Amino acid sequence: MLAFLTDRLPALLKSERAKVDWSFNDKCSRCKYEPRCRAETVETGRFSNIPYLSDADHLFLRQMITLSAGAAPSACESTPRPELTDLEDLVRRLPDRDSPVRTLPTARRRLTRVLQLQAAASSDVGLPSRLASPLLCSVLPPPHVEVLGRPSDSLPASEDVAVCITVLQNPANHRLCAFAIRVRGGAVRIDDVVRSVPSAEQSAGLEDEFIDALARTLRAVRVAGDRAVQLYAFDPSERSYVSQILVEAAARHGPAPPEALRECCLALVRDEEALTCGVYADLAADNFRSSSRLLSVHAAVRDLLAVPVAGFYGFADCVKFLLDRQSTASLVNVYEEWASGRPVDALVSERVDLTLLLVDKLRQLVPGSLLVSAATPLAVVRPLPIGSDTLARVLYAKRLEQRLKLAELRRSRLERTGKCVELAFVESRGAPDHVAVFDVVSGAEHLEPSDDELYHWLLCQDGTSSELSFDDVPVAELVLQFKKNEDIRRLFASSCAAAHVKAVEQQGAVALLKVKPMLRMRAGDRFTLFERLVDFGTKRVSDNIASFDEQLASAVPSAGRLFESVVLDSAAVAPATQSYQQIQAAMPSIRRVYEDYANLHPDADGAQLNILRSQSAALQSVLQHRVTVVWGPPGNGKTHCLALIVLRLIEAMATVSKTAPAFRVLMTAVTHSAIDNFLQRVALLLRLLPLPGQEEHVAWLRQVCVRKIDAAGETVLFPPTAPGQTTCACKSGCANKRCSCRKADRHCSPGCQCAACANGKQPIMFEIVGCTVWRAYKLRPEAKTTTGHTELFDVLIIDEASQLSVADASLPFACLRAAPEPKIIVAGDALQMPPILKGRYDEDPMRLCGSVLDCLMRGPDGRPVTARELSRQGGVVPHVVVLRENKRMLGPLLRFTERLYGGNFTQNFRGRPLLLDQDARLEDIAPAVRQLLLGVGGHNLASIRLDLEPGLAAACPAERLLRLEAAAVAETVRALLQYVSWEDHPPGRSKIFVVTPHRNQRSAINQLLGRAIDAADGIRVDTVERMQGDEAPVVLVCYGFLDRAQLERETDFLFNLNRINVSISRAQRLCILVASRWIIEPSVSFLVSDAHREAYSHLVAFWNQVSKPSCGTLCASERESVFHRGVGPVTLNMS
Repeated sequence: MLAFLTDRLPALLKSERAKVDWSFNDKCSRCKYEPRCRAETVETGRFSNIPYLSDADHLFLRQMITLSAGAAPSACESTPRPELTDLEDLVRRLPDRDSPVRTLPTARRRLTRVLQLQAAASSDVGLPSRLASPLLCSVLPPPHVEVLGRPSDSLPASEDVAVCITVLQNPANHRLCAFAIRVRGGAVRIDDVVRSVPSAEQSAGLEDEFIDALARTLRAVRVAGDRAVQLYAFDPSERSYVSQILVEAAARHGPAPPEALRECCLALVRDEEALTCGVYADLAADNFRSSSRLLSVHAAVRDLLAVPVAGFYGFADCVKFLLDRQSTASLVNVYEEWASGRPVDALVSERVDLTLLLVDKLRQLVPGSLLVSAATPLAVVRPLPIGSDTLARVLYAKRLEQRLKLAELRRSRLERTGKCVELAFVESRGAPDHVAVFDVVSGAEHLEPSDDELYHWLLCQDGTSSELSFDDVPVAELVLQFKKNEDIRRLFASSCAAAHVKAVEQQGAVALLKVKPMLRMRAGDRFTLFERLVDFGTKRVSDNIASFDEQLASAVPSAGRLFESVVLDSAAVAPATQSYQQIQAAMPSIRRVYEDYANLHPDADGAQLNILRSQSAALQSVLQHRVTVVWGPPGNGKTHCLALIVLRLIEAMATVSKTAPAFRVLMTAVTHSAIDNFLQRVALLLRLLPLPGQEEHVAWLRQVCVRKIDAAGETVLFPPTAPGQTTCACKSGCANKRCSCRKADRHCSPGCQCAACANGKQPIMFEIVGCTVWRAYKLRPEAKTTTGHTELFDVLIIDEASQLSVADASLPFACLRAAPEPKIIVAGDALQMPPILKGRYDEDPMRLCGSVLDCLMRGPDGRPVTARELSRQGGVVPHVVVLRENKRMLGPLLRFTERLYGGNFTQNFRGRPLLLDQDARLEDIAPAVRQLLLGVGGHNLASIRLDLEPGLAAACPAERLLRLEAAAVAETVRALLQYVSWEDHPPGRSKIFVVTPHRNQRSAINQLLGRAIDAADGIRVDTVERMQGDEAPVVLVCYGFLDRAQLERETDFLFNLNRINVSISRAQRLCILVASRWIIEPSVSFLVSDAHREAYSHLVAFWNQVSKPSCGTLCASERESVFHRGVGPVTLNMS
């Protein structure tokens, strides 16, 4: 921002006005210069004649012209020659089949979207003519309305009854000052309603009158019979204001709203705002394929037609071009009339009339085949059948997430954006695998081979629109076994099938897909892969919450009562039981044993069994509280602390009682990586026992079992397999159906029910089981018929809890013993990655719609507690324990992380900085990387700035920019791997992480690294979400976004504090930030929101820390260098 204010802004102000590129769009609304800029846009034929063209798309069209022309002018200068306008130059370039754009599939796809190119033309490898773009045709002389020709769900093909609503809000006090409701068709007997108040002082009761009128209308329409109904408002702001009126009224009335208000909320409030009003519709009973109940006609016009109005258009423009009439009934004009004291009933009535006429005109202009949604009868919308408001909120949020995900997938299929892969069929390899070979035309970055065979993709033949008619919901929760279930086969049309990516070959050019059911395909046929809704969690959560709600009707202790009480009051003190009192009394003597050993042998492996001060506080909290939250910044040993707590509990129980019942611990998380880390840590600590001289005190070791349950079955991590033992001799005789010995190449599980098995002679008294939350749901008592036995647990551990939603966290609660009350231990960091949510739940004081960690990090007063409060004050919340010993990072990395958390943490990491191999020869690598390697010793933070040569950005499309960034990262990784000394690095552990925000970055880097680097070299390239919980000596954080347009589109995603924090904090010894100018010096508009500014501040703090000149740091003039692979100039900083 500072660079913009001090350098770029003065340069722009000094430039000639004709040489400064500018755009005109809906951001210019209400500006006093709007009429002048609109007139100049039309007169000079600028790109902004295309309405609602974003700044990023404006820049993209400029790049396409520059690329086609083969020139590289300065980015701040206008590119068209004086004799051609922007639009004329664009039209002239479009038919050019020799354009470099034809080799860039991503650029072609984006050009198709921006100019709304017809499908037949856009599928050609060349560029289409202007006649294929309705947008261009409409704005070129003579201006006229054109049909865009793409499928849309913004307007149903028909309805029996249309209800039109208009509402006028007073911006001074945000209260309703006028409204109208009109019903048309279906023999509905109800009068039109038009109301207004003459002044703001008299508007108090108008909102209640509106709600009563709306409820009467809905009842009258429902009584009229089984007729398709659609509600309309012209402007999106009117639709939002209707929801606002209902939500605010519900908030005023509290938990028992009037029946009229309740009916309106159930019918029209079906998003995040329902959580505010407290009326939750049963979304599971809703028809997902129907259109929204209240549609915006303006949004439908934008989606279906090209209207020749520069920049943006409103109500009057639509009436003029579609109905050939003049109207002054825009919201702005109506409000000005009302504010002047003149009556507005006639204008409001005119607005609803014209809105309905616009709906009719749209259907006349647009072919019915393009209107893919359908209006449905206005049936009675039932609320969630859940009695507990807490459980109802949790379930509603979960079902809403499924609905939002499905809406997003449907929109991506309509617009062919997002995860969309274009394919050309080559050959079929037939049964039994049904593998089909395809050439990848575009979208190869989205293809990832996997072993799960859940068929995440929908393969659709182009030109059939089968992707729009496919219903995801019936198969979203099913494993697609076509041979066993003919009903599943019938859900797929003859032109679409489920697909699984088996392999990707030739650097993404060829894809091998398993296709079921197999389609009839000929060589050259074109297909498109779309993401399919795969959701195994929503139904399980729904069933689980319903079961919990039934349990609440009884006073008997139950899992449902436990879950509700935990999320409502996580700070409650656990009831004192005799067993835990005895355990607490035994802890000091156990602690002294390990403390004395660590003092005598600080470098021995057994010293890991000693519990540190903050870890001891966590253990005491577990003994005293029902819920304990173990919180700490990245690298502070949360997983290690959890493992120590479990071992201490087991040892204390074995010490105080020899006849106690079996003690069972369930550990769960979202990712298998987090589960494996915990179980391996527990097994490692168990293998360190017994300590010398302690043999007679750890007889309980022979009664401990650590195992993981996943889709492949059970894997026993402790006790270790005996030498040479791979399978059990009693394989056919074991009565335990879940025993590992029943599977090939697996040794017998402890507890095998066979006298011939050595493990079977020793009863298992202490068991630690790890599995995902969805797998844990299958261990509950109700699942006995499918799993073969019941598994109830005494302790529930949730690691990486910031990633797990409250709804999903309810699943393992069903596996807990109701009495005595179990212990819940949750570990995580609120400043790391949250659950992947589509909705925004800002009005959620109980945090029931976010992560389980956020929900439980509340004080006794229910107020959420921030990370800074915890790190500075410590005991501000009794059940939340802060770990203060960092076991991952060297000093500078730890100090940088501390600035985000506001606390002082102790460094317990004994590693040393990376050292350069003494025999390294650096002459054959890029100068910037050479500078990096020469400065590796003694430095823990570094940065590489990627900039393009002047003017290159204007002519470089997204594909090439991505390859340039990947080349710079790959060059750096190769050099670090080859020239840094790795002698002290443990074998089998990762050496270098490359953290990328996007999958396409990961794919591009992997393609360049794949040939030169073997998997054994310890290089891992992955997205931030998959890296959480892991660590490596060196981490490269890829924020080298050279495409400014992409940055503008993804500001929320990239300028995310949690994402940046997780990326940087994976590093143990060295973190290298690879960033571009657009990241370090973004546009001022990027930093409007508080969240963006906070994330940017953290990113820039890293950059400034490593670029500040200090002893041993390279000077700025010495850092300038250029990669020999075509990226440049590159600036290198180290600290």
